[in-house]
Amino acid sequence: MEIKVLHQVMEWNDDVSAEVRAALRQHQVCLVNVMGSPGAGKTSLLAALIGRLREEFAIGVIEGDITGQIDAEKIAALHIPAVQLNTDGACHIEAMSIQRILPQFELDKLDVLFVENIGNLVCPAEFDIGEISA
Repeated sequence: MEIKVLHQVMEWNDDVSAEVRAALRQHQVCLVNVMGSPGAGKTSLLAALIGRLREEFAIGVIEGDITGQIDAEKIAALHIPAVQLNTDGACHIEAMSIQRILPQFELDKLDVLFVENIGNLVCPAEFDIGEISA
């Protein structure tokens, strides 16, 4: 039996991630996707990075979580623009979610936008959200 793949399942996400990347490039904003398991210290890492980088770079944070907004509140308490992105049970963030949330930031006033991806390492790595790549 032969199965032909005519379209990549993730092709729609790739198209949107390219649009996100182009929009961020236009505003000269670097998107950094931070991933780790639950409790690994993603929020603590971001708080430490903000402390070290805030004098040189204007920073914003998208806080991804299945539900809740505790981490977004911690980042906002540092006087950093932070927007909560709840996936309502989904195990990943898609590029379309990032695209929809970007208008909530003043991109012309940012240099770096961190995304604290949800604490699930099974599927987030498969989704390009428009972040920089090595």
